[in-house]
Amino acid sequence: MSPVSFFRLALALPILLPLVLLPFGLNTVVALLAMSLAFGGVQYLLFAAYLFWWVGHVKDPARIRRMSYIAPIIFIPIQAIGWIVYGYIKKLSNPELVGIWESLIPFAVYILLIGYAYVGVVNLAYLVMFRGANRAVEP
Repeated sequence: MSPVSFFRLALALPILLPLVLLPFGLNTVVALLAMSLAFGGVQYLLFAAYLFWWVGHVKDPARIRRMSYIAPIIFIPIQAIGWIVYGYIKKLSNPELVGIWESLIPFAVYILLIGYAYVGVVNLAYLVMFRGANRAVEP
C-alpha cells in the first residue's frame, strides 16, 4: 500500500469505526464516536471527499501529514455551518426553539478532542507501517 492510499483509506476511519464498534455494545467510547457521526457525519463526508481529492493530487506524505495536523481546526467552521443550517431548519418548524447556537463552542471543543485522537492514531499507524526503507518520507 502506498502512503497516498493509506491516507485516503484513513479518511474513512471516523465513519467506519463507530459503525464497526456499535454492534459490540454501547459504552462511553462507542457513544462518543457515534455522537460524532450523528452530529457531524454529513459535514465530515463533504470534508473527507475534498481531502480524498487533495491527497491524490498532492501525493507528498509530508504535506499530507502536515495537513492532518490542522484538519480538525479546518473542520470546525464546516461543522458549524452544518449545525447552523440544522438549527435554522428546526427553528422554522418550531419558532420557540432556543439553545441551538449555544452548542457551537462545545461542539468545537469536541471536534478538536475527537479529531486529534483520530489524527494521532492515523499518524502513529503511518509511522509504524512505513518506517522501513524511507517509505515514511518518500511517496
